[in-house]
Amino acid sequence: MTRREFAFFVGPSAIVMAVLLIAPLFYVVYLSFQHLSLGGAPAFIGFANFEELWRDDQVRGALTFTLLYVVVTLPIHTLIGLGLALMLERVHRRVRSALISAYAMPFILTPVVGTLVFSWLFKDYWGVIPYLLDKAHIHVLWFSEPWPARAVVMLWGTWWTFGFNVMVLSAGLQTLPEDHVRAAVVDGADYWHRLRFIVIPHLMPFFALVTLFNVIDGFRVFDSIWVMTKGGPGTATETLAYLAYRIAFVLKQVGKGSALSVLTVLGTVALIAPLLYARSRSQARSV
Repeated sequence: MTRREFAFFVGPSAIVMAVLLIAPLFYVVYLSFQHLSLGGAPAFIGFANFEELWRDDQVRGALTFTLLYVVVTLPIHTLIGLGLALMLERVHRRVRSALISAYAMPFILTPVVGTLVFSWLFKDYWGVIPYLLDKAHIHVLWFSEPWPARAVVMLWGTWWTFGFNVMVLSAGLQTLPEDHVRAAVVDGADYWHRLRFIVIPHLMPFFALVTLFNVIDGFRVFDSIWVMTKGGPGTATETLAYLAYRIAFVLKQVGKGSALSVLTVLGTVALIAPLLYARSRSQARSV
């Protein structure tokens, strides 16, 4: 393919991506340096929005919960994905395809629909889970108390994401070199030794991919918070993305909300940069 043909086929897509993604990103950066109320005229104020956010207790609270959400849910749904992917290796191929489709259903569903279905299970007083717990004389108001509400949000994050991990790790297991496994069996290695010394090292690039996507998703989680808790009770379940929305569109401080969005993007990049660097070094050594 010549350069002209490549530009002909790729150019329109690149232009659309630039218009839909890159241009709004630069516009948000521009707004972050402005004092702008919704419907008002912008006025340049430099880094004042960032300085105000640095001193804001609500930002620190949202950052704490966002990091907690990522740190708690990431290892749980990764281990669940790994366990299910390993079990799928022991079933027939057709059954495996059906089970992967079933596991991926929460991830494939529209997030708002999936969140509504999930939240109905925990609704105070009439949800299925409170009803069953009441039968055991355990009374928990899931959406009225801070830590139960946080637990529900993190449980939803695990339920929504584990299917993606199953698909990625199951695909990784399909590329496992059978010669290495057979050689390990001949040498007397049991299942756990094969898992530790062959399977897990082989899956490391796939674990890196799962971690990368889930960290990004964790920092931009918004729709589930908006549907389930609206950041409540109080501000217990506010994430950075939800707080940025509330500042910009509820409090109508567009400049400050844009600044928080910029900080969120920079924080996400700072977290995933070491992972991308390690992944690129690993690929360079394998070439």
